[in-house]
Amino acid sequence: MKNTTHGIAVLEGFESRLNELMEMIPKDGRLPLALKSRLQRMYAVLKADIKAAAKQESEVRAVLAEAVCRMRAATNTHPIKSDWFDGLYSARCDVKYAISARKRK
Repeated sequence: MKNTTHGIAVLEGFESRLNELMEMIPKDGRLPLALKSRLQRMYAVLKADIKAAAKQESEVRAVLAEAVCRMRAATNTHPIKSDWFDGLYSARCDVKYAISARKRK
């Protein structure tokens, strides 16, 4: 049970970070340079953290590996023009599903 609880906590942490980044991407298509730079840093750190956790957290390795694959856009691309939202949304869906499945056990 402890491993499942830890796995859920890891996934919930990433779900929260994915949500935060998705919410920060402007819906109106306008992206100030300062925000673009901030989003790129956050995206790069999140992607690296998910990759690292996928190597360390055996219980959630497959979910995290799939999530990072869904985040296809390179970290130095434009968040709107490269459609980060789609990749982040897909990654979040994978994570949310895994959380739900683990909680049902």
